[in-house]
Amino acid sequence: MQFFSSGSLSERSSGDVLIVPCFGSKVSSKSKGQTKNKESALHECSLIASLGDLDREAKFQLKASAFKGSLGETFLFCSSDIKEKRILFVGLGEEADFSFDNARKAFANACVFCHSKHFKKINLLATNLKHFDQAVEAFIFRNWSFEHLRGKKRPSVLWESLHILGGPADAKKIAQRASALMEGVFLARDLITNNADVVTPQHLVHVAKTLGKDAKTKTTVFNKKRIEKEKMGLFLAVAEGSSYEPAFIIIEYRGNPSSKDKTVLVGKGVTYDTGGLSLKPTASMDTMKADMSGSGCVLGVMKAAQNLKIKQNLTVVIATTDNAIGPKSYRPGDVFKAYNGKTVEVLNTDAEGRLTLADAMSYAIKELKPTRLIDVATLTGACVIALGEYVSAVMTRDSALEKGLMQASYTTGEKLWPMPLVEEYRDLLKSDIADLKNIGNRFGSSLQAGLFLEEFTEGCPAWAHLDIAGPAYADKAYGYFPKHATGYGVRLLMEFLESLD
Repeated sequence: MQFFSSGSLSERSSGDVLIVPCFGSKVSSKSKGQTKNKESALHECSLIASLGDLDREAKFQLKASAFKGSLGETFLFCSSDIKEKRILFVGLGEEADFSFDNARKAFANACVFCHSKHFKKINLLATNLKHFDQAVEAFIFRNWSFEHLRGKKRPSVLWESLHILGGPADAKKIAQRASALMEGVFLARDLITNNADVVTPQHLVHVAKTLGKDAKTKTTVFNKKRIEKEKMGLFLAVAEGSSYEPAFIIIEYRGNPSSKDKTVLVGKGVTYDTGGLSLKPTASMDTMKADMSGSGCVLGVMKAAQNLKIKQNLTVVIATTDNAIGPKSYRPGDVFKAYNGKTVEVLNTDAEGRLTLADAMSYAIKELKPTRLIDVATLTGACVIALGEYVSAVMTRDSALEKGLMQASYTTGEKLWPMPLVEEYRDLLKSDIADLKNIGNRFGSSLQAGLFLEEFTEGCPAWAHLDIAGPAYADKAYGYFPKHATGYGVRLLMEFLESLD
């Protein structure tokens, strides 16, 4: 993607389309039941007036159309008198209601429309456009597709250049920054959407080593022998049934070497989850390549952090394997010892993610000494039942950490909701023969999963658990999120990290 900016409309280069955003307005109660004046439904008309000689013709065409300027609405106006030959009017809704999220929704729709028409070179009239940063971010956010698995290659429908006209003085810089951030989002989406026989544990190792080539970054990988030496018994138990060798990945980015402050992100790295011997139903398995969305997210955060050269110290930790069925698969009823010495009775092999995370978290706390640790995982279906498909849960006992994550959620529009770590539920994890069971009962089971993970956070100054099972993967596009892998969490965690300044 290329970006250009100019101070006025007259300075633009030729393109495939000129995007003109327009506010609509509510029709007063007095006009109900009467024929609505279509032209008056548009914001008067500083944007359209900027079109100069086309003012009269554009207004005539708008008046003749059904375009009302409602949120996300689009109207394509063709004219041989302008460089682009086309104007795409994009509705912003009522100006008084125009929020960060509405800016994103409107421009995500505009991006999708441009894809549908195969527009490559986009000119955007941004005069007086509110929430410019969020609008441009969304226009880039939706400029992604996944075509790698098609037998017959389709032509790309993505746009290639954006020329911003009349926007803020630093419009080009804002767009370039958003593009650098979206490289992290797109990395996460590509990893999560691709085949599980492509995105194996060793493929995640390859990605980690590629990220480790950055001058401020170091990647360390433990093979199975080293994992055994570290006595990560829970992680190894999950890995036993797999034909792929497990890997333990550490990526350290030193954005501020003089500071001892360090954020550690632990991402669930189960590259495919059959449920193990506690086999999932067939209908629950077709998206299980997305069970590594936590690791995809944290790798995307690392990519974005490098691109933006953030001034924070960041470490990513991933214990990666797949949860498969084989002659050595771990069994319900068996007991395994964790890295921190606690023993766990496995009652359900489909509660495997918490086992891999437990060893990863306790290792990270002991050896990496984080200021704060955040784990990210598609951990429980119960979280989706509680919060639906668009909202993730955050569980923490640290009020400052919760506040920072919730503020990042508000700013980015990646929805997050606090869920309690209810002490009374801890008894449900008690085992008759070990220190813990890996599951309790079905009531409040997402909270019990959080309590299980908390058992492995001793010595951590601040810890939060993000259960992203709902929004990590979408069956259909919604809001400004695409279908399939959404890249949820990359923007949220980057916003949080940058707020630590």
